[in-house]
Amino acid sequence: MIRIAIVEDDTGYRSQLGKYIEQYQSDFSETVSVSEFSDGLEIVEKYKSEYDIILMDIQMKHMDGMQAAMRIRDMDKNVIIIFNK
Repeated sequence: MIRIAIVEDDTGYRSQLGKYIEQYQSDFSETVSVSEFSDGLEIVEKYKSEYDIILMDIQMKHMDGMQAAMRIRDMDKNVIIIFNK
Protein backbone atom coordinates (compact mmCIF):
# COMPACT_ATOMS: atom_id res chain seq x y z
CA MET A 1 0.00 0.00 0.00
CA ILE A 2 1.13 3.53 -0.84
CA ARG A 3 0.31 6.20 1.76
CA ILE A 4 -0.08 9.71 0.33
CA ALA A 5 -0.81 13.04 2.00
CA ILE A 6 -2.26 15.83 -0.12
CA VAL A 7 -1.58 19.27 1.35
CA GLU A 8 -3.52 21.80 -0.72
CA ASP A 9 -5.69 24.77 0.24
CA ASP A 10 -7.62 24.83 -3.04
CA THR A 11 -10.45 22.29 -2.68
CA GLY A 12 -10.87 21.94 -6.44
CA TYR A 13 -7.22 21.13 -7.00
CA ARG A 14 -7.18 18.81 -3.96
CA SER A 15 -10.15 16.96 -5.47
CA GLN A 16 -8.42 16.72 -8.86
CA LEU A 17 -5.31 15.21 -7.27
CA GLY A 18 -7.54 12.68 -5.53
CA LYS A 19 -9.08 11.72 -8.87
CA TYR A 20 -5.63 11.22 -10.40
CA ILE A 21 -4.71 8.93 -7.51
CA GLU A 22 -7.96 6.98 -7.91
CA GLN A 23 -7.18 6.52 -11.61
CA TYR A 24 -3.68 5.29 -10.73
CA GLN A 25 -5.19 2.74 -8.32
CA SER A 26 -7.52 1.51 -11.02
CA ASP A 27 -4.90 1.37 -13.78
CA PHE A 28 -2.24 -0.41 -11.72
CA SER A 29 -4.35 -2.38 -9.20
CA GLU A 30 -2.46 -0.64 -6.41
CA THR A 31 -3.93 0.20 -3.01
CA VAL A 32 -3.42 3.83 -2.05
CA SER A 33 -4.39 5.48 1.23
CA VAL A 34 -4.92 9.24 0.93
CA SER A 35 -5.07 11.82 3.73
CA GLU A 36 -5.97 15.41 2.93
CA PHE A 37 -4.81 18.59 4.65
CA SER A 38 -5.85 22.14 3.81
CA ASP A 39 -2.72 23.90 5.10
CA GLY A 40 0.92 23.27 5.95
CA LEU A 41 0.27 24.04 9.60
CA GLU A 42 -2.43 21.35 9.73
CA ILE A 43 -0.13 18.56 8.55
CA VAL A 44 2.78 19.72 10.73
CA GLU A 45 0.64 19.76 13.88
CA LYS A 46 -0.72 16.25 13.17
CA TYR A 47 2.34 14.72 11.50
CA LYS A 48 3.27 11.11 12.06
CA SER A 49 5.91 9.32 10.02
CA GLU A 50 3.35 7.24 8.15
CA TYR A 51 3.38 8.68 4.62
CA ASP A 52 5.38 7.51 1.63
CA ILE A 53 4.65 10.63 -0.43
CA ILE A 54 3.46 14.14 0.38
CA LEU A 55 2.01 16.25 -2.44
CA MET A 56 2.60 19.76 -1.09
CA ASP A 57 1.25 23.09 -2.30
CA ILE A 58 3.83 25.85 -2.01
CA GLN A 59 1.56 28.83 -1.34
CA MET A 60 -0.87 28.45 1.55
CA LYS A 61 -2.34 30.87 4.06
CA HIS A 62 -1.09 29.86 7.53
CA MET A 63 2.11 27.95 6.76
CA ASP A 64 3.50 27.69 3.26
CA GLY A 65 4.72 24.43 1.80
CA MET A 66 8.40 25.23 2.12
CA GLN A 67 8.15 25.91 5.86
CA ALA A 68 5.98 22.83 6.36
CA ALA A 69 8.44 20.69 4.40
CA MET A 70 11.37 21.86 6.55
CA ARG A 71 9.45 20.99 9.74
CA ILE A 72 8.38 17.62 8.35
CA ARG A 73 11.92 16.84 7.19
CA ASP A 74 13.09 17.36 10.79
CA MET A 75 10.64 14.62 11.86
CA ASP A 76 10.92 12.30 8.85
CA LYS A 77 14.02 11.98 6.70
CA ASN A 78 12.52 9.36 4.36
CA VAL A 79 9.21 10.75 3.12
CA ILE A 80 9.13 11.93 -0.50
CA ILE A 81 7.87 15.52 -0.78
CA ILE A 82 6.65 16.71 -4.16
CA PHE A 83 5.81 20.39 -4.50
CA ASN A 84 3.06 21.77 -6.70
CA LYS A 85 2.34 25.37 -7.44
